[in-house]
Amino acid sequence: MAMLPVLSVHAQQPAKKFRIGFLDIGQSEAVPKLLTDLGYIDGQNAAFEYRSTYAQPERAAEMAADLVRSKVDVIIAVTNVNAFAAKQATSTIPIVVWASHGALATGLVSSLAHPTGNVTGIESLAPEIDAKRIELLKEIVPGLMRVAT
Repeated sequence: MAMLPVLSVHAQQPAKKFRIGFLDIGQSEAVPKLLTDLGYIDGQNAAFEYRSTYAQPERAAEMAADLVRSKVDVIIAVTNVNAFAAKQATSTIPIVVWASHGALATGLVSSLAHPTGNVTGIESLAPEIDAKRIELLKEIVPGLMRVAT
């Protein structure tokens, strides 16, 4: 009877499950959807931790500290208030800011081209764009006197 060589069998190690913390104002469903579209599936290869201020900015520091205690791998902070709270809560966990307004002017980052520290993200040019939209609206509607948003 011929002897078959013994092959060592190793189980494939599971990929790291990333813990992604969301610090938002209670209305941000776009970011988790984008991450899902990129292949980060909550409960499979990622664990999504949600914290919300529910439009109560005074809760931001408490919610950010809770995410840090949860040992997330990254914090996605929606709005400047939440980004500043996350920045104050940790200097080691990466913080990705979604739709910051004036990140450079407010001191959230020291440079848009080369952010330092643990904060990066997407700068919203809303004030500049909004001004341009009003300008275009005035051209389209010459007698425009008041605009409400």
